[in-house]
Amino acid sequence: MRVIPRAGSSPALGTSSLDSNMKSIDQARVAPWDKDITERIDPNRDPSPYCVQVEPFFPRNSLVYDLGGGIGTEALYFLEHGHSVKLFDISPKALGIAAQKAQKAEYSLETQQIDFANAQIDAPENSADIVFSRLSLHYFDIETTTALFREIYRILKEGPKEACGVAYLAFKSPNDNEEMVYLRTNAEEEEPGVYVTSDGRVRARFTAEQLREMLQEAGITNYEINEIEEDLSGIKGREIEVKSGRTKLLLNEVIIRKTAAPALT
Repeated sequence: MRVIPRAGSSPALGTSSLDSNMKSIDQARVAPWDKDITERIDPNRDPSPYCVQVEPFFPRNSLVYDLGGGIGTEALYFLEHGHSVKLFDISPKALGIAAQKAQKAEYSLETQQIDFANAQIDAPENSADIVFSRLSLHYFDIETTTALFREIYRILKEGPKEACGVAYLAFKSPNDNEEMVYLRTNAEEEEPGVYVTSDGRVRARFTAEQLREMLQEAGITNYEINEIEEDLSGIKGREIEVKSGRTKLLLNEVIIRKTAAPALT
């Protein structure tokens, strides 16, 4: 198990395309996330240790798609390190905050409202150097998650091993016993690893084997799954991410690489 220790471009105005995907978004699903942004999320929180740990592996000047990046904390971190970023999230309130933060820092940040429950990502095929998601894709059932894996693979750039698109995706692990006690107390399991809370929100805790089966069902062969520990102690604004009150999270990390087939000679 890998342990993540505690963490420690030309300027332009932020841009937004909040309305371009509105017709395919169930507005009833938006309200709870906007409420979380208003009541629970610290707008000045620090970047996650996972974000800080994986960024050095990004090719320099990458185009990064940040899936479910909320108020843009990680997006701003990537911008500060010289990358271009498109931020996808369901909450227009979160995207508005992210755009304001980017504008204040004089970075160019494109934002897109999206409901991942539709299992469609509004981005061209073979366009992303990096797809990043931390704790934003474990809100869906097995079928939807499989379809999202397929979409992520579609939008990654195809290339040789040293220059292919790579996805770094982190999910909460069911091996975190204290977190699972909290979840089982507050939600009903509707299918293996998929729980629904009293307010109708889905929480998925997939095993490594389940993730492997979904990746294979999506037609993805070049991947790895790692169990990692993320230490949130002392990280400003991250306390709410551990419902059991602990300062450490057990995560399943999925890394996907879109390598091109060798040329025939």
